[in-house]
Amino acid sequence: MKKNLSIVLLFCLVHQIVFAQYQRGGMHEANKKNTESKNYSYKSFFPDSSRAAVCFSLQGSLQLPYGNLYNRFGFSKAIGMSIYYKAKSNFCIGIMADYFFGSNVKDSNLFKNISTSDGHIITETGDYAELRLYERGYYVGPTFGFISNKLLSSNKNTGLSFWFSCGYTEHKIKILGDNILQLTETYKIGYDRLTAGFFMQEGVFYNHMSLSHLINYRIGLEFMQGFTQGVRSVNFDTGESGKQKRFDGLMAIKIGWFLPVNLHPKKQDYTF
Repeated sequence: MKKNLSIVLLFCLVHQIVFAQYQRGGMHEANKKNTESKNYSYKSFFPDSSRAAVCFSLQGSLQLPYGNLYNRFGFSKAIGMSIYYKAKSNFCIGIMADYFFGSNVKDSNLFKNISTSDGHIITETGDYAELRLYERGYYVGPTFGFISNKLLSSNKNTGLSFWFSCGYTEHKIKILGDNILQLTETYKIGYDRLTAGFFMQEGVFYNHMSLSHLINYRIGLEFMQGFTQGVRSVNFDTGESGKQKRFDGLMAIKIGWFLPVNLHPKKQDYTF
């Protein structure tokens, strides 16, 4: 009886030792797998280092005019896009284009010479015309920027950024109305105040590029100065030349989303 009991106790002791060794080995393998799985996180593919990338950006703005543009138009909006190369040094170079538009046209006497005494325009059918006036314009040109990863930075591709753009701008009054003999496409050009010229633009943005590449945006302020001139030889409502020189300005709050495409990404292993 004592012999059998001794054998049972010995078996239990050996079983406990073997089980404990197996359990420790299993935990080690599990920890190793967990570590390996963590190594293949997004940081493995997008480490926190300054990266060269081509960025495709879509943006929108809310704008207020100043200078001569303030006398012609009110509040406006803009949509646009840009494509730029971001070097590892965080300097950027590319091309941008914004299209701006609004419905606040301030010149109430634009059609005074073709209106009745009570301010109406008569259509070909003898009815009162319904005119709709809009602001339309755009600017396009090269853009240059620098992203400081020392100011408001959460990673080496994020921070306060400074931008400068320049190029060509154009704007006019878009005139819509049906059956108006005095405002056919031939005659509209005498009233649309088409203006064009050189522009400069400065911007300060918070530029965020996430390590996962899923949340990439910039938001900030922009200031545009247009050194422009009227294009039309004569304005029909005044009978004067339409080629006056102008200073057209816009202040804007802009927000944009961009997609960075990494150039030669380098994979690194991180655990966290």
